[in-house]
Amino acid sequence: MTRGQRRLTTWLLLLLLIGGSVYWSFTIPYQPRQIYRGIPGSASLVLTHDRLAERWDDILDNPAGVSLLTVLGVDLETLRDPSIKPLLNLFAEDKVAVAFVPELGFLSEPAWVFSSWMGGKAIALRWSKKIIQRVGLIPLPSHSGWPVWMTEEVFDDRGTRFMFALADGVAVGVLSRDPAAIEEALAAYNGYYPSVFHRPDLQPMIDEALASEQPDRGWLIPRLLGLDAAWPAWLSFHLSLDREERFSAAAHYPMDEMPPREIDPAAWSPVRPRLAATSVGYAVASPTLTDAFLTRSLPQPWMAPFRPLLVGGDGPLVAAAAGILTDEFSGRFKGIKLPTLLIAARIRDGVDPSTLLADLIDRVNGYYQWQLVPRYERVGDVTVAVLESGGASLYSALGRQEYPSVAILDSWLVLGSNFKGLRTWLTGLDPAMVDVSAVPDGPDPLLGLWFDLAEGGKAIRLALSAWSLKLMLESPVDSGPAREKISEIKAWIDTLVPLETLTLTIEQHGGYAAYALTAGQTETEGDPRP
Repeated sequence: MTRGQRRLTTWLLLLLLIGGSVYWSFTIPYQPRQIYRGIPGSASLVLTHDRLAERWDDILDNPAGVSLLTVLGVDLETLRDPSIKPLLNLFAEDKVAVAFVPELGFLSEPAWVFSSWMGGKAIALRWSKKIIQRVGLIPLPSHSGWPVWMTEEVFDDRGTRFMFALADGVAVGVLSRDPAAIEEALAAYNGYYPSVFHRPDLQPMIDEALASEQPDRGWLIPRLLGLDAAWPAWLSFHLSLDREERFSAAAHYPMDEMPPREIDPAAWSPVRPRLAATSVGYAVASPTLTDAFLTRSLPQPWMAPFRPLLVGGDGPLVAAAAGILTDEFSGRFKGIKLPTLLIAARIRDGVDPSTLLADLIDRVNGYYQWQLVPRYERVGDVTVAVLESGGASLYSALGRQEYPSVAILDSWLVLGSNFKGLRTWLTGLDPAMVDVSAVPDGPDPLLGLWFDLAEGGKAIRLALSAWSLKLMLESPVDSGPAREKISEIKAWIDTLVPLETLTLTIEQHGGYAAYALTAGQTETEGDPRP
């Protein structure tokens, strides 16, 4: 080899060494599972998002997305702040895990923690002070060897700031006023503190989140939110928020399988077609769910008068349905127009509905001392019991049209929140409007629900306004917090109205319950009502 060849070989090897060093320094193999290392193991809610920066504007334009964030207590003005978008572009181009931790840091306060995959960009950002300064960040002392930054401006009156650190291919951050919160998140990342990544019981959740094709998914651990033991151990879900006119969600969680119960679909004929034609929202509970609900409710105090009917054999109720009626089907309470609520129960074959109704009234009167007096009246060819009062009470001051009433409709007992609405429902419906397609041609899901967000939202707002007015007249000062909460609920309803309709189904699959919720346009054509 000549001297020139040796020199060329030396330079080539040197260039390869430099190139390899640069490549090794800025390239990190794609390991999205690593994002869960920065999430403390005590997180009660963990969300995983894909390409959040790219989809951010679409999510904030979705009424359901806005409503969901409002329910979670997130300040929408903060999310729309212009300073948020540069942070998202910096940290949320790939996979991001966002978690709610009930207690974090020295102050043990609730905090939101995030961890995102950045790959080699994390290393480049450590060396690039210009980019860091451009998005309004100031450096903090390093922790566990990782550089830490914090936003210059606060997000609320409490002094909440966004703090983050850049680790090996991962950015770990917190939204908190406590500087110790980021230290605790980094301790979880480094393995000094339990993290979601290191919890064996959460590995199936992580596997499911990483394998899912849905861009927004996650899981919830109810007991870490302080919810009681009646809740499942965990709940897994996914969301779809990218279309402005639609929102969908699905969830599943473990549960004891309910013994299947069925009735002839034709048994729904007296009730479901009418509910489907007149309600702004209605729900149908299958025999399986009805039986399980009654059985599991036996220990509850409110079940005391009915317990003898349900113990020691099959109970008298087979299936149930409910509907909310407005407009000409509305009722009155103290002269205020309110929606009518109907609750229908299918009585088991061989049980006389009239005898059962009289027995139920006697049991309620004996246990609660309500002094209900049924006044029977014929409405068309249907017998209706108007539940008047035999004593002196606020209830007895109601007008006859305002009393709750029960109709005996074939093998169904139909309870109406007021006599006027129930009577109109029985007599004022054009037969041509009866929706016979509402009778199923096969088994129902455990629960099916349909709601007209536009008309139903209007009815609920009206009822809430009436309730707020009542509270104000009774106690203008003490009712302030309650009326403020009512106003928040009304505002939340207003954000959902543009989606027009909402449907919910619950089914059981082996040892799991599966929920499917859709608001807005359905993926397939056809009537979404159960």
